[in-house]
This record gives sequence, structure tokens and C-alpha cells, in this order.
Amino acid sequence: MKILCRALFVAFFAILIPSIALAAGGKARTVSITGVVQDEQGKPAANVIVEAPYWAHRYSTQTGADGKFSLEVELGPQRFPETKLTVPLHAKTRDGAMQAFRPGYGQEDQDKPLVLMPARELPVVVNDAEGQPVADAKILVDASYTQVAEAMSDAAGKATLRVPANATLQSIIATKADAGLDYFLFWTRKEPHSDPYRLEQDFKGPVTFTLNGMTKVAVLVTDEQGKPLAGVMVYPWLFEKPKKGGRRESFRVVILLAGD
Repeated sequence: MKILCRALFVAFFAILIPSIALAAGGKARTVSITGVVQDEQGKPAANVIVEAPYWAHRYSTQTGADGKFSLEVELGPQRFPETKLTVPLHAKTRDGAMQAFRPGYGQEDQDKPLVLMPARELPVVVNDAEGQPVADAKILVDASYTQVAEAMSDAAGKATLRVPANATLQSIIATKADAGLDYFLFWTRKEPHSDPYRLEQDFKGPVTFTLNGMTKVAVLVTDEQGKPLAGVMVYPWLFEKPKKGGRRESFRVVILLAGD
């Protein structure tokens, strides 16, 4: 399988109620993300994992007995004049059975608690080109360019992912080194249907993947003088495969394999 990679810049910001602090002594600027997680009865939810992805990093903490949480996100060299920023927030119990998701992008309910709801289960099957099950394939689900679920296939090539019930899913991906990569895109709820390939938001599964090989790509990173640069983070960002659906007759998926 030939995999086409293109550079894609996607900026996503998180709605925060933040206090931006420029640390002394040249330290990186940070922003504080604070909030509270509750159950469906409005009671504080303790020991809930809360994650906030920002660029190539995934920040994580857990709620206290009062359901409150706080995350310090490093802004690095970016300069933001705003006093409020936006970042997706994903809260989940340790077993993933209860979850909450807020994508960011200026939602009106930004100051409201994250409310845990029963997670939606999505079964998947991963096979190779001959229809044989593929074990230990990594399956990822993203919503609003944010990874919201991850699982590994078992010996029968099967797995069940738990995703936030209120998340608008964007893509689901299966991959394994030397075995291949496959994916499906989802229709947004109001999007006109222009192809037969994408999945509905309420698709119950199973999602069946076919991994049919990979092509290795060598990458050389240099500076402006052509000298090799060590320690640069390099990872795939955009993959395209035929008959998967996408805009402008291209078939796109944002890949979420970057390290934390």
C-alpha cells in the first residue's frame, strides 16, 4: 500500500478560564486550565482522569474529592495576546465507562461543569489483506482533532473502544507496524452526504479494517545551511487512501500517532 503524506497545519485552541503567567527567569509561559467534573446527578466526581491535548503534548491530571481539577499547560514559544484560550477537555473514569468531552472552539457552556455520561461502545475487527485477524493492532478514535479512545486488537483481531457519548467523531484508525493502516471517516450530523464511504455518527459497528501493507519513508531534517538536525520531532500528520470519502474528492484522515 502506498501512503501519501502531506503537511497539514491545524490549529485548535482550548477554552479556558485561564490565568496566563509568564514565569520569571526565561521559563516557558504556562496557562492554568481549571474546572469541575460532576456525575449526572450534579454530584462532584472524584478521581476522574482529565486530559487536555495541546499541540503534540497530552496533559493529564485527576479530580479531587470536590470534583475540581487544574492543569498547567506550557505554551512554549507561542505568543497569544488573548486572555482566554481554547483546548479540548476529555474526562473519564479509570475504566472508561463514564466520560465527558468538550471540544473547545468557543462554546457557550465553557464555564459549566463537565458532566460524566455512560460511554458509547464501538466494536472493531482488524484483518489483513487475506482476511486473517491481526493481533496487537492499535486502534485510535478522534473527535475535533483530539484522540478520545485507544485500544489494541486481541488474537481474534477484535477490540471494543469506549468513546464520549456527546463527542462528534471524526475518524477511526487501525495500524500496526509492517502490517498496514486503514481508517474510516464519520459524517458530521448536518453534513450533506456526497459519498458512500463515511460512517454515520450513530454507527454501532463493528468497524472492519483491512491492513494491506506499508511503505517505509525515510526523512532527513536539515537547517537552512543543509546541516542535519538531531532531536527534531517528526511524525505523520495526514494520510490519504482511496474510497474513504473526504473533501474536494480527496480522502483524508488526521493521524494521531504523535507521542505525548
